[in-house]
Amino acid sequence: MELLGFMPIRSDIDGGRLKVGCLSAALDRPLPDNATDDMCRHMARIYLLVLIGGILFPDNLGDKVPLLYLHLLRDLKTVGRYSWGSAVLGTLYRNLCDTTSPRARNICRPVLLVQLWTWERMLTLRPNRLEPAHQHHGAYGSRWDVGFDLRNTPRHVLSVF
Repeated sequence: MELLGFMPIRSDIDGGRLKVGCLSAALDRPLPDNATDDMCRHMARIYLLVLIGGILFPDNLGDKVPLLYLHLLRDLKTVGRYSWGSAVLGTLYRNLCDTTSPRARNICRPVLLVQLWTWERMLTLRPNRLEPAHQHHGAYGSRWDVGFDLRNTPRHVLSVF
């Protein structure tokens, strides 16, 4: 309640994890015009938890975020000083190694980074953009937030190579 501004219902908590859908529903409620600083901080923490649980450190289904991250968001002034990129890359590398096990059934974690890296480095696997790539001033991956022509994109990669 103190950090999010609301108390999730019991069914939204699974052990030490919170359903991302519960957080997304909270984001759908707009802030009132007379929102207090605390209300804005609550909304920022909710947004950051959705980002952490849905994109940076997703579980196998991408539908729950460990509540341990909420503690890291207590002081929003220090959040930007954490080495989130290192943590994401470390998690991705560890998961890629774990996935090489014959018992592994799927891959999780931030595989979006692998997809973006692949599109940047392996031109034959890159989908064709409907619009040219322009300078983006946001996140590097936002360069790919355009429409695609997928007709000539390889689907069965092994046969292409």
